[in-house]
Amino acid sequence: MKCSEKIGFTKVTSTLMKYLPILLLILSGCLSSCVPQQKYLDLEKEKQQLEAEVNTLDSVATSREQVETDLVEMESELAQAYREIEGLRSTNIGLNQSYQDLLQRYTRLVNQNNEIVNSSGDRQYNLQQELQMQRQELLQKEQELRQREARLNNLQNNYSSDINNRQRIIQQLQQEIQQQDEQLRLLKANVDTDLGAINLQGVQVSQGNGQIAVTLSQELLFSTGSSFVGSNGRQAVRQLVNTLQNNPTVDIIVEGHTDNQGDPNTNWKLSIERANTVARLMMVQGIDPERITISGRGQYDPVATNSSAAGRAQNRRTEILLIPKSDNIDNLLYRQ
Repeated sequence: MKCSEKIGFTKVTSTLMKYLPILLLILSGCLSSCVPQQKYLDLEKEKQQLEAEVNTLDSVATSREQVETDLVEMESELAQAYREIEGLRSTNIGLNQSYQDLLQRYTRLVNQNNEIVNSSGDRQYNLQQELQMQRQELLQKEQELRQREARLNNLQNNYSSDINNRQRIIQQLQQEIQQQDEQLRLLKANVDTDLGAINLQGVQVSQGNGQIAVTLSQELLFSTGSSFVGSNGRQAVRQLVNTLQNNPTVDIIVEGHTDNQGDPNTNWKLSIERANTVARLMMVQGIDPERITISGRGQYDPVATNSSAAGRAQNRRTEILLIPKSDNIDNLLYRQ
């Protein structure tokens, strides 16, 4: 994933988390006082789905960042391991030299011992004691040398196994991400083709942050202040549904947006109702409800300035976000 994609993805998740408490508070108040009981229960369920999707988005972003952090740490550990191995090898050389020196001393002592076999008893005893001490020191050096060699071999085997395993998982993650990117590329091409075929104004398709955003203007979908979808809007949604039915592994988030004109609470409620209307229209046309999450963003996520009529027109929109499922990526991350 490119750096810009990761930053945008994190921004979306952070924005969702920042305004989620306000959304839930206002949504609860509106539902308890302004809508029928069944609609309240529906929206409550959709709110829970929104919370789950936010957690999923945050988990995916965190997981991708954790993969990159683990790779950097692994490379640092590998460098440290190589330095330690070089240190052990240097120590090994020193021990071998000490061993040779001791062996030479031992040989000289044996020769001296042979020369003074017939010398006085005290001198012979002292030489024998020194010879015994040198023999024990030599045995200790040999044992230390074997232990260090075993440690060196064990260290090399452990690091090699761990590094190979991590590299294998990272390669699999990279392949999954590449496959996901390719799926997004093909999906965007299909969406561009299918929506371009109906030649309607007010439709925009973009790709970034690991998802595809289909932006439908208010003028295409709704009348001012209304949540009823007109004929052109229904045609656009129906065309998009035809594409999504051929891509069952893609999750869908429907977001409603308004400009900043009027009461913020009214705008927020309207954005939720519009997102809900589009989502229900998609479900009626055959999309599995389990794939859909709705979100009302009100006036709090503008894409242009609200100080001009053109900017406000861009902000009055409904965004349909298409996100490939990431089950394989999650499974690889949990294996670590």
